[in-house]
Amino acid sequence: MKRRASTSDSKKIYRRRRGWLIAVVVVIALLVGASLYIGRYSRQMAEEMSERLLPMVAERTGLLVSLGEIEPGLTGRSYVRDIVVQSENGDRRHTIVRIPKVEILHEIDFRHRRLVFTGVRLHNPTFRVELYADGTTNLSDLVLHLGGSGPEGEGRTSGGGWLDQLAAATVYVRGGAFAVSDMGRFGSIGNDLVSLYDVQGNLSIDAGNRSLNVRGTAKQQASNGQLYLDVKLSRERQQALLRMKNFHLRKLTEVAPVMLRLSYKTVCNGRVQMIKHRDVPQWYVSLKTDIAPVSLIHERLAKEEIDDIRFGLEGQVTLDPEQRAVTTDELIVRLGQAPFHLLDSSLRMPKEGPFFLNTTVQARRVPLQQILDGLPPKLIPVIYGTRVNGALDMTASLTIDMENVQRSQFNVDGEVTGFEVTSAPPRCDVRRLNDPEFRHLARKRKLLQKTIVLGPSNRGFVPYRSVGHYLRGAVLTCEDGAFFRHNGFLPKHINESLRRDLRDRRFVRGASTITMQLVKNLFLSEEKTLSRKLQEAMLTWWIEQEVSKERMFEIYMNIIEWGPGIYGCGSASRYYFGRHPSRLAPIQAAWMASIISNPVRFSYMKHRGVSNGWRTNLAFIMNKMVMRGTITEEDFAAAEEANFTVPFVGMGNSNDNSSAASGE
Repeated sequence: MKRRASTSDSKKIYRRRRGWLIAVVVVIALLVGASLYIGRYSRQMAEEMSERLLPMVAERTGLLVSLGEIEPGLTGRSYVRDIVVQSENGDRRHTIVRIPKVEILHEIDFRHRRLVFTGVRLHNPTFRVELYADGTTNLSDLVLHLGGSGPEGEGRTSGGGWLDQLAAATVYVRGGAFAVSDMGRFGSIGNDLVSLYDVQGNLSIDAGNRSLNVRGTAKQQASNGQLYLDVKLSRERQQALLRMKNFHLRKLTEVAPVMLRLSYKTVCNGRVQMIKHRDVPQWYVSLKTDIAPVSLIHERLAKEEIDDIRFGLEGQVTLDPEQRAVTTDELIVRLGQAPFHLLDSSLRMPKEGPFFLNTTVQARRVPLQQILDGLPPKLIPVIYGTRVNGALDMTASLTIDMENVQRSQFNVDGEVTGFEVTSAPPRCDVRRLNDPEFRHLARKRKLLQKTIVLGPSNRGFVPYRSVGHYLRGAVLTCEDGAFFRHNGFLPKHINESLRRDLRDRRFVRGASTITMQLVKNLFLSEEKTLSRKLQEAMLTWWIEQEVSKERMFEIYMNIIEWGPGIYGCGSASRYYFGRHPSRLAPIQAAWMASIISNPVRFSYMKHRGVSNGWRTNLAFIMNKMVMRGTITEEDFAAAEEANFTVPFVGMGNSNDNSSAASGE
């Protein structure tokens, strides 16, 4: 009996275990079936959503999006692999974004049969913007409309749409890269203009307000440069904020102006903020940046590349891309540590139309040493190293109007307080000119022509009072009638020169006073560059403070060239007329003054005589000499009666043949 009971119990246990096993198998089968069903449903729903959404994205943005394998998950995480975003430009497609894997964070709402997105993670995304030689990019066809299929009110999605589900989503970008490439169109082999890595940040989309916000930081490849980016786009306003720390700019040389050179040391520090309002073409830019060092190279700037330029910008400007115009109420430009204020400035560079620039530059008690220290050594090679005290108060206005060149002008007003030179390189120390034994090395094409002692130890030296009334008056008439009244500069002549140079688009006419010519001959070269003009202006101002007008005129008359190898009025007067400058006749003095602009070229007249055209020129000069009181009307009449013939030595005229030969 006991054995039967035991067998019966065993059968019961077996049946019970078999029932549990069958139940487990059924449950597993149900779970697998449910999983397969839910997975298939989820994959189907994802595929249906992509088929519905991707054409909408293409329609709204102009971007073509392709997806690889979709892996739906039941744990709240699904994956989409190999996402590629392309733009289409004609027959060409350009890849902008490639993401190997996207992790989608979600919750499954079985009741309403939908996925609720809670977040997205991008794994190793790469972004690429291509810049072409014609100025376009692979983003040229991008038009972004968030929250609707078209303009406001046309086919906008209602609440519960996919964009509304994404409204609270956040995209985390980790370990990605961003590149702007020139695609080899600028002579390089597809170099990246900007290359960033270790990009971290987030992106949020507010579909209800049709807004986009991108915020993050990135490190620059192969450098320690960092970039902080905060971009906000909405229906009403577009705004971007960039903060840069040791951000390298070298690769931007590919798209910079030809004359601008950026080296591997060129970095930018500071911030730039750009704002554009709806239906307004202008961008409002606020900036505070420092960029250094950069180089400039242009034949009209200097004969060699000017490097180690350090500058900063601070203020607000308005950019109008359609008109290619820039305006600002006030912008501070720093050269080194020296600040200059640009006021009420306007710059227009239209593709078709005349160039226009109008600006006012102010220096508000800027220390002179700061100005000198802020100028690159190769821009001021002659005066570099000078140490000075004092401060500059200046207001300068410049207008360049290529539509009407006559409206172009340059005016400057100001003063220097507390000026004192504490030290200066000997090659530019104007105080040495007061030494009667000062030696001038006359050079031509950098070759030494003659050494001239500017004092009594030189037997050929002609002192100021021995130059002669006629010759002194003739030179002042031709070269600088206001020499004894101005401070070294003539604004009227500067404006005339500016207009002539703009009209001919090159340096044609100089605006040199006798002081400026003296500075050029003593300390500078003959090159027509802005470097020489800048140093010429500085030395002109200094020499006017240190040297008397009589001494300057005396030196000028003894060093300028008056023919091939003929330096100084004493040598020239003896060569052309066989007499001392003080004994020249009015017509002879007028002729000597008339050839100063190009003495080597015009010296031939000693042997060939004066042409009819040159006689007309002499008549004009002598008429002005009468008006200035240098000669009398009788002197003019005598020259006119002789048909403005110039009696050179050796032409059959004795030294005393002219009745008007007497002078001082």
